[in-house]
Order: sequence, then structure tokens, then C-alpha cells
Amino acid sequence: MTKVADPPIHAIPVVSPLVARVDVPDMSKNVLSREWEQHFQLISNELTESSDHRADTDNPHDTDHGDLLGLTDSDDHSQYLYLDGRSGGQETYGGTDAGDDLSLKSTSHATKGTVFVGDDGDNVQLGGNASNYSEIEDDGTLVFHGDATVWDDIRIVPGSFDRPGVADPALVQYAVGGGGVFSYLYEFAVNDFACFTVQLPHKYKQGSDIYVHVHWTAGPNGVGENGTTVGWKIDYSWANINGAFGAMSTADLSDTVAGGNHIHLMTPEGTITGTGKTISSMLICNVKRSDTGVDDTWVGVGAGNLPMLLEIDFHFEIDTVGSREKSSK
Repeated sequence: MTKVADPPIHAIPVVSPLVARVDVPDMSKNVLSREWEQHFQLISNELTESSDHRADTDNPHDTDHGDLLGLTDSDDHSQYLYLDGRSGGQETYGGTDAGDDLSLKSTSHATKGTVFVGDDGDNVQLGGNASNYSEIEDDGTLVFHGDATVWDDIRIVPGSFDRPGVADPALVQYAVGGGGVFSYLYEFAVNDFACFTVQLPHKYKQGSDIYVHVHWTAGPNGVGENGTTVGWKIDYSWANINGAFGAMSTADLSDTVAGGNHIHLMTPEGTITGTGKTISSMLICNVKRSDTGVDDTWVGVGAGNLPMLLEIDFHFEIDTVGSREKSSK
């Protein structure tokens, strides 16, 4: 910087080191000497020349923002979003107070456009954390991860049973709730059984376990059989497409009569391991009532005195709303 002799001492305006220019006072309205005018002009020129955002103009006192240099070759303002992207990524907040929101809108015009969130191969994560979240993949598929997965039932109603003609459950008249209107349910004596099949839907989370349970009622015998057990069982064999069915396994769903008459009861769940299983895989199943010696203590026998089955359900985990292809996930 050019050395300038100190001018005479007068009232000196404070010059901030952050100011990129200094306006020279109008000397027709100011009593400052010519020496002060020269002093401030030199300071102004020096600050302008050393600024990263100095004006690209011959007149530093007539600066337009568009004339500033260094606006596109540096990232000096990390408190703002950088539209070209920032190494390490960026994070923004809508507010600082409790309950504040962040809104993204397409246009202020009355005719609205579209807010695009991710494209050109981007995956979009919604909510949660690194392990539990929903994701929109680049092909638009919605996928649930971790705790974001949801559950549903595959429901097997007794009307879909195949009965082999030996040890069949009987379809009996049931006065629902003890009233005068009747329906019909299947009642099971010890060793009665029926057959059915199950297919895993396309939204099934491949490789996950499924959980089977039975809905049933003691009907008008709930009070008399209170505390006894019924030995509900599910036999099953599970195979993928082009896979072989193995020998059947058995899930023990024995349950205790509790409460009064006409109570809707649900057995404990039995776990069926799903390792390696895929969509459209199938189970061959039997539902039966059997006694291993300790798991069926129901006393009553004969029509109208037996436990009645309402439905069989398989809980399964869902990680997509369907499959990407007709026969594959």
C-alpha cells in the first residue's frame, strides 16, 4: 500500500475493515481538507483491490452485484444452501422454533407445477434413520426398511377347507351369542383334520419368517370348559417355485379356554422359518386337533359340545407394495 502522510487530526470517521469501498465525502458540504479526501480514496482503492468480491468496474463507487468477481469460484457462505452442491452434502431446516415447518412449492403462480424429489437415478429416503425408513427407488418402487415394514394376514376361512372324508370336522348349527339366529361353524373332535394350501403374496418380504395362529370359540361351552386346553395344530411343508416340498413339520398352537361363553379366542402364534423363501412360494397344510397327552384337556364330546374354528391366519411381513416383475421381486 502506498505510504500516505497522516493528515491533520480532525474528527475521523470509523472505517470498518469489512467494507469493500469508502465513499468520499462531498467536499462542497464538508470541511475536511484535501489531504483527508486523498487518504480515504487510497484506503478505498486498497480495500477494493484486496476483496475476493471486488467490483469489475472502473468506478468502485457505482457497484452492481452482477459486477462482483469471485461469486462462482468459491463457497464463502456455508450458512446458505449452495445450488451447485457442496462436498459432504448439505442439510437445511425450515425454522428454529418448536413445530416449525419446511414447505417446498413448485411456483407462486396460480397454475401449479410439480415438485420433483430425486431423479436421474436418485433414491429418496423418507423419515426414520439409517436403519428404519421408507425409500423410493430410482424406478419409483416404494420399499420399507427396518421398522418401516408393515404386516398383514393371509386368511384361510373354513369354507375353503378340503375334507378327506375321514376324521372330518363337522359343520354344525351355532346359536350365535345364545340368541335365536343361527349360523354354521366347523367343530373339531380330537384327531379331526382338514387340508388347505397357502401362497405367499408379491408384497411378502422375501426370506422373512411367517407366523400362524387360529381364531376359534368355545361357543356355549366356555363356562363349562373354562381352564381346559384345546390341542390345535398346523402341519405344513413350504417350497419355492421349482423347489421340492419336504416332509411336513407341525406348529403346536394349543390354547386355553378363558372367559365366558361365546368368546372369540386366538391361539399363541407358531413361527415358520422363511429363510430362502420367495414370493409365490406355497405351503401345503393340515389343521387338526390332537392330544399329545398334555395339550388337550377339553372334556365335552359329541355334536354341539366341541370347540369351533373360525379362521386360520398367517402373519407375514411386507417390505414393498408389490413386486417389480410378475414373477420376481
